[in-house]
Amino acid sequence: MMLQESAAGQAVLLTITLVAGMAAVVSVALAQSQPTDKGPPGAKPVAAQSEAKSERPTFPIKASRNGHYFVDARERPFLYHADTPWGIFWKLSREEALQYLQNRKAKGFTTLQTHMLPFPKSDAPNKYGQLCFSPANDMARPNAAYFDHVEWVIRQAEQLGLLVAIAPYWIDGDWSKHLNKSNARVYGRYLGQRFKDCKNVVWINGGDRDPDREMPIEMIRMVAEELHKAAPHQLQTYHGGCQSSSTWFHNDAWLGFNMTYTYGETFVQTLHDYNLQPVKPNILGESGYENESNDGRDGGPHRVRRQAYWTMLAGSAGAAYGNRPMWFLGDGWVKALDSVGARHAAIFGRFMRERPWYRLVSDPQHVLLTDGGRAGGDSAMAALADDGSFALIYMPTAREITVDLGKLKGPVAARWFDPTQETYQEAVGSPVPGSRRAKFTPPPKNASGDSDFVLVLEAGL
Repeated sequence: MMLQESAAGQAVLLTITLVAGMAAVVSVALAQSQPTDKGPPGAKPVAAQSEAKSERPTFPIKASRNGHYFVDARERPFLYHADTPWGIFWKLSREEALQYLQNRKAKGFTTLQTHMLPFPKSDAPNKYGQLCFSPANDMARPNAAYFDHVEWVIRQAEQLGLLVAIAPYWIDGDWSKHLNKSNARVYGRYLGQRFKDCKNVVWINGGDRDPDREMPIEMIRMVAEELHKAAPHQLQTYHGGCQSSSTWFHNDAWLGFNMTYTYGETFVQTLHDYNLQPVKPNILGESGYENESNDGRDGGPHRVRRQAYWTMLAGSAGAAYGNRPMWFLGDGWVKALDSVGARHAAIFGRFMRERPWYRLVSDPQHVLLTDGGRAGGDSAMAALADDGSFALIYMPTAREITVDLGKLKGPVAARWFDPTQETYQEAVGSPVPGSRRAKFTPPPKNASGDSDFVLVLEAGL
């Protein structure tokens, strides 16, 4: 997105050697009314609508025991499966926000990435005419009514079991002109104290820019440190300019997880961050969006799928999906709720949660996937469960591959998963005896006419 417009298994630490050719960087009109404690007519709080499912996470989240993924307060793995409604706090009414939240919950998203403040113009009011500061742009003088509305949305998300990842400001926009050394700690302290009881909140500092480009790194740290002091249980990260937060802040005490923003092959930075010490979860916070092509490359559903599967099989704790006009909630956002990319993202989330994804350890040295991996934008990405029970191999295009089945325990059942239709097809020759190498070739096309598939290998079946 740019203004242009464990508890359960210890992962094995691998030494990463990048393969030659790998990239160097890795319509409904709704009523508007003044918000009240009960919300405007028709905006019933989520808690009053239905009981949450038993699998709803218990917030807050934290890093797992091995540091590579998130768990909830009950030590259950939490998949960071995010959508990016960056403008939800000021672009939508409460009725509209509930419409959005319920749709994303139904699709299986677990996380929302949002801006706390209007973007790109700082003087934009929310749907109820409320500015975030009074007087405007004075970041030491928050307007309580604006932030009350923000909390209302956060609480509804919590009732649905949704994590809200909030950018306290966004450097790429007007806020870099108004946040300064005299108000940075005041603002950070206010947010930390104001939202410390919201257990489903994590923070995304920065915003499309590297430190010291438009905002001094010391100011970034001022906000982050005050947030950490007031709410140490709320994890934080940093959103830079097409890099990972680890570039600048990996050893900062307040940084709880790394975030990658890249338009390149998404697995590269994930593989790098996986091996850093101290170990911290890494997520793909932004890459190419559906219907948007900031890097001049494809903005279609195939790219969205490729990014997500690449990232997860490289050892990530999760990935974010984006869509234009959804990210800025412009005209057509209601229709975009059910876009092709959103449906495929929902399939991705269900696919990962069907199995213990958190046990996966990536295979960058091609110990499992011994031939056919290729490189760069056509790379296949493989990962093996740390107990040898299953493996996943994502292929962005069809080709014959060779797999060392000796890395799995016992006879292996092999199936091809169509990431566009959520169907399986038994691979030729399955089940395959273990302890030998086997060749696999996917069907030529999936249901969408593309040729990406996931090879699912399950031992002992």
